[in-house]
Amino acid sequence: MNSAGFTNIQVVSESAEFIYADEEEWWSALWSHGARADLEAIEKKTGVDGLERFKADVLERLRTIKQADGIHQSFPVLFAFALKPEV
Repeated sequence: MNSAGFTNIQVVSESAEFIYADEEEWWSALWSHGARADLEAIEKKTGVDGLERFKADVLERLRTIKQADGIHQSFPVLFAFALKPEV
């Protein structure tokens, strides 16, 4: 941003925690954002059966971190703010 001429550059780090009730809710959420492309690639390469095996393995590992109130996942993000250079 600096090399593009922006000024008053500020970067803010935030994190949001999502709590999924169970493994199926977590798995369904994966299909609603960018991870979907990875899942589709797995299915394309290994077929429906391969994706099901992958899902079973992932959910089995997920159960090891599940807490009493569900599955916690933290999503960190960086926001960059700046003033646009005058033309």
